[in-house]
Amino acid sequence: MITRKFTVLILLLFSGTFIFSQTPNFSVKTLSLNEGLSQGSNYFRFEDQLGFMWLSANDAINRLDGSQVKVYNLNRYFENCPNLAQAYGIADDAENNMYFGSTKGLYCYTRKKNKFHLLKIFPDNNIQLTMPFVFWDNKIWCFNSKYEISSFDVKTHKVAFFTKLNLPELSSVHVYNQNFSKTFYQSFPMIIGGQAWFCTKNKVLKLDLKTKDIDKPLDQISLKENLEFNSIYYTKENKKLLFGTNEGLLIDDLTNNDVVLQNEIGNSSLKNLLAASSNGKLLVLFQQNKLTILKEKTSEKIFQENKNFSYYQFGFDKNNRLWLCDDGKGQLIFDFGGPLIKKATSENTFTNPDFNGVATINSINENELLINSNYTWNKNTKAAQRITGIINNNSSFRSSHDQYRKGIWLYNDASFAGSNLLFMDKNKKVSQFASSKTLSPFGKIQDIKAVSENLLLLATEMGLIKFDIKKNSFTEIPHQTQKNAFYINPLSGNRFAISYINRDMLLAKTTENGNVIFEKKILPGKQSFYLQEDVRKRNYWVGTDNGLYLLDKNFNILKLFDANSGMAGTYIYGLLMDDFGNIWVSHQRGLSSINATTFEVINYDLEDGVQDWDFNNRSFCKTPDGTLYFGGAMGFNYFKPPLKHSSNYQPKIYVDEIQINSKIFRPEINPDFIEKINFKADENNISLKVAISDLANAESYKIAYRIDGKKWILKSNLAQIDFTSLSPKTYQLQLAVYDKFSNKFNVQKTVKITIKNPFYRTIWFWIINSILFTGLLFYLYNRRKYTLQKRKFRHKLELEKQRNKITADLHDDLGASLSSLQINSAVVQKLFDNNPIEAKKILKKIESQAKNISENIGDIIWSLKPSKDEFMSLSTRIKKITSEILGSSNIKYKIKIDESINEEITDFSARKNIILICKEALNNILKHSDSTKAELVITKYETHYILQIFDNGIGFTKTENGGNGLTNMKKRAGELGAKIKIATDDGTSIIINIPRFRE
Repeated sequence: MITRKFTVLILLLFSGTFIFSQTPNFSVKTLSLNEGLSQGSNYFRFEDQLGFMWLSANDAINRLDGSQVKVYNLNRYFENCPNLAQAYGIADDAENNMYFGSTKGLYCYTRKKNKFHLLKIFPDNNIQLTMPFVFWDNKIWCFNSKYEISSFDVKTHKVAFFTKLNLPELSSVHVYNQNFSKTFYQSFPMIIGGQAWFCTKNKVLKLDLKTKDIDKPLDQISLKENLEFNSIYYTKENKKLLFGTNEGLLIDDLTNNDVVLQNEIGNSSLKNLLAASSNGKLLVLFQQNKLTILKEKTSEKIFQENKNFSYYQFGFDKNNRLWLCDDGKGQLIFDFGGPLIKKATSENTFTNPDFNGVATINSINENELLINSNYTWNKNTKAAQRITGIINNNSSFRSSHDQYRKGIWLYNDASFAGSNLLFMDKNKKVSQFASSKTLSPFGKIQDIKAVSENLLLLATEMGLIKFDIKKNSFTEIPHQTQKNAFYINPLSGNRFAISYINRDMLLAKTTENGNVIFEKKILPGKQSFYLQEDVRKRNYWVGTDNGLYLLDKNFNILKLFDANSGMAGTYIYGLLMDDFGNIWVSHQRGLSSINATTFEVINYDLEDGVQDWDFNNRSFCKTPDGTLYFGGAMGFNYFKPPLKHSSNYQPKIYVDEIQINSKIFRPEINPDFIEKINFKADENNISLKVAISDLANAESYKIAYRIDGKKWILKSNLAQIDFTSLSPKTYQLQLAVYDKFSNKFNVQKTVKITIKNPFYRTIWFWIINSILFTGLLFYLYNRRKYTLQKRKFRHKLELEKQRNKITADLHDDLGASLSSLQINSAVVQKLFDNNPIEAKKILKKIESQAKNISENIGDIIWSLKPSKDEFMSLSTRIKKITSEILGSSNIKYKIKIDESINEEITDFSARKNIILICKEALNNILKHSDSTKAELVITKYETHYILQIFDNGIGFTKTENGGNGLTNMKKRAGELGAKIKIATDDGTSIIINIPRFRE
């Protein structure tokens, strides 16, 4: 960032001999590598229409806006072309695009894209040196080392060869191949109303860019005077061409076609004038060992420097500041306007070693002020002069202006030997009124104010003292309750506000006979120093050690201005009211002003030209012309309100760069052109590099920004604005220039920043999700419906299967029995009469068959009942059957069953088959085994059940193995998916392996 380095030129520039007609009323600023230049040799300089200053260096293009130097040396600024280093000639078009000459062709900087691209202008591939010198007729006009002229139409992008000038070819354009005057750079073509002026050492040509007509306007003069041209400069303010020549300054007045060769100015020779420039008011002349600045009309020198140096490229900017290149070191900028708050300091005014700041400052006459008691300062010349005589013998004098006698009273500590009460009139004649012997009883004198032409009030350690000038007598005022009077503040109506050290301020009034009456305390309990009365508004401003108070006409508090009100400092050292009724105060943190209508507070600090942070007590005054003066440790400040910039520049705010999540954001257009910008949800950390463009006064302004119309936030004139973790929404960012002198916000740019919702918060996400969720529900519903239908279908199939099994069982098990029962019934009917005994046997058989059928039907019905509803479980059923079959026999039996089968074996077919197998085996044991013991065991394993039935009977033979009982058991084991094993060793053993999981 550029910092203001205003100093006296004698300190800033190099050693040499300086001649001033007065203390110079200008300042000099340096622009060097310390301020951001990429390199100190700037061979071309160009001020564009937007107020940017472009500087060509050996390594890059530099752009100055008043806030910062931007260096274009990064690849991202160059589109399919090498980076531009040294530029030869600079121009701009109506769209504010820039054109730079180079040895590779013409570089075009498109401002909207913020990028450079390279154009080929001349057809000769061996000579691509292209130097733009003007934009005219929608074309950029260029020349090369052969003085061939071509143009580039910025609208059609067509290149056209125009003509070739009869001028000697340039052997080199490199700075180190030029002579000391840098002739090539000082005599670059000038354009005046569609006519281009080309200046070489021995010839000047004028080319009409429309008709191709070529004129030699200075041939007769150059031949007559043997002129050698070193430079050319056009002053548009008075339409004059200035030529630096070996014989002096050649002036071609284009308004009346007068040509004058000036060999000297005053007694100074202009021989070997290397360069000249002008803004219509000031004339700058450069010779090898001399730089002179003078007033053009009067030829009065305001600055001259004698030394060996290498300065070139002289020129004035739009604000009439003089720029010149100090080769290898950067730019020197002469500012002839000065800051709004001006200062006279120990650096630029009071150069004596005994200067210790400004304790008092008062007006002697219209043109001079008395600083302390040992300097006078001329308001016109801005020159300070040391006083000699009685005043200077004792530098501890303080001063007070006497409005009645039109002069200054001088006083010092009465306890010092040699103390005096003196008066200096407007002609600086000094008279003595009292000696130390007379003054010593009063102690230290702090202040003096004139009550009338013949009466003074003195604020002393003893309190208030009256001094009758005619009688030359001092009188202590009676009835005083306080001592150590500090300052006397005159008010209307013969009143005074007297401040005291560590005491309350008192309101006093003088009567016609000169008596003093104390009326009341002002701000009791507060250390008050100074009071200013606003007669028009009938209120009072009081400066204290803790802020500034506004009081009403009865001295009641209306407002307090302190740190909570925006005051930079609160220990008030000086208090003045300007001609507009606004208040100005000096304090320990600079200066502040308070608008008496809006009560807006504006603070001024070192950047605004304040002499130093700290000011001095009682060191302030206002002169009749309305200029305010405040003194401090390093000197004093002076200014005449209202403060307002007088400049040809309008401050503009622009966005230089944008970063997203600490990475450079590279849009297709210049960040400054962006009005709307959209970022993803995770791109919510945004930084904007913002600057104010104003070549002359950028540092006097501040950047202001706010989001969505909230409170303005102030930044410096070059700032980075950071937003972190922005929530998804659209924000409206406003950027404004804040002018502290007017206390206004000039909104210049609005950017809409949109942070998009994450995908899971977008309406489309929820629409798609809703569709998918609905589809999923529909799928699950249909899947469940299908599963239920499938289960229902399987259930139906299972029922059908069971029905078929029941049918088969009924057919197989009961059909034969019923058929036999039917046959036996028929036989009985036939035998009943003929053979009753045989019929009786058959009836018993029928009874047995009916009983067997009943039992089988009961087993089938039991197996069909759901297990959770049945009264008798599977294990209980087996135990009951065993008891019924073997219970009435002599066979001892054991039953051991794992009870878990009751819950796990629920299939009615499995239950039926297990029951029937057990029943068949037990009936076999009862009828055929002749056993005395039997055992039935059902054991559960991880993957299967084991049903074991043992007896100790006689077993059976192989022929018996084929009986219906064993066949039925094997058939039923097959239906269970079980394996059956029958052994007849030592009785009969039936082992059936029943799987636990079956379809």
